[in-house]
Amino acid sequence: MKRSLALWLCAGCLLSIVSGCVDGRPRRPGGEDTCGDGVRNGSDVCDGADLGGQSCAALGLGEGALACNTSCMLDTAACERSCTPDCSARECGLDPACPTVPCGSCGTGTCSGAGFCSGGDPSAPRILSLTTNVTTLTPGSSLVITAVVTDPDGIADLIGGQLEAPSGGTYGAFVSTGGEGSFSLTLSLADLDAVQAIAAPVGGVDRPLRARFFDSAGLEATRDLTVRLTCDEGGAALCGRYCRDLQTDYDNCGACNDSCSGTGAEQCRAGRCASVLWGEGGGSTNTCSLVCANSSMRCDDAVGLSVDDVEGSSSCVGRPGCVFSDAGETGTACGTPFPVDSYEAICLCVP
Repeated sequence: MKRSLALWLCAGCLLSIVSGCVDGRPRRPGGEDTCGDGVRNGSDVCDGADLGGQSCAALGLGEGALACNTSCMLDTAACERSCTPDCSARECGLDPACPTVPCGSCGTGTCSGAGFCSGGDPSAPRILSLTTNVTTLTPGSSLVITAVVTDPDGIADLIGGQLEAPSGGTYGAFVSTGGEGSFSLTLSLADLDAVQAIAAPVGGVDRPLRARFFDSAGLEATRDLTVRLTCDEGGAALCGRYCRDLQTDYDNCGACNDSCSGTGAEQCRAGRCASVLWGEGGGSTNTCSLVCANSSMRCDDAVGLSVDDVEGSSSCVGRPGCVFSDAGETGTACGTPFPVDSYEAICLCVP
């Protein structure tokens, strides 16, 4: 009887443990529900396909497909336009203008609907404002971040602050600007690239930044902001601190740092590494596909010749092959046999 009772108690204990189990996936700060369960609840801005009724158009970002990232925040990368975050009037929570951007966290406290922390350690520092001189950083310009910080125990209790990458890494330390509680930090694109490599597509990319200030007791205050990194040349991407044309740049072909070196290609064409190769002009069995294969490359109908490739002629532009004969130049597809009377041919080949 005692043994049966003991087993029953153990089973009940196990049942209570199992029924009280919590999903081990990360929780959003302050939220009671698990991000990633496909249901928007707690502090989730979105979860999976549940976007809370939001869309690119509703956010003022034009057309496009709004998505939800793995942190249960909206992903506006596919929207027609980007938003400009402005957390200057908030110290925590999400930026109302850009729901993908957190304005800061409250540590042990809670964030009110107005974006201010409450219930935390009353002796902790407080960031009154965090502003930048520009919202978009381009080559040749500098980013100046200015912070105004106070401390309930007096400004002398502040040790200082630093600017961090939320995903890891430190950009530098804030320096006092002379005014009581005033700090600033100046950064260039090279400084930002040194911590996290910049690979911004045409139109730019948002870079999240986090300011963190400490006092002598180890208490801290944080606030986030975002700056857009972009190229000031139309149609160019920002790779590191330089503008690059991903359609033609040999060392950044199709994407930043994707070099054609070592591929056997001699140029970047339409974002693809490619080479212009001469082929046998006569004979109806030869094709650009065979010409490319003979050099361990391949012909791709989606990548075409340019005017420069065919010595000023426009009749073959946009086609992967060009056949020359007494009748003139004729553009050809990868698998189309060269005419018997042709005397010369060039083909555009990709690795």
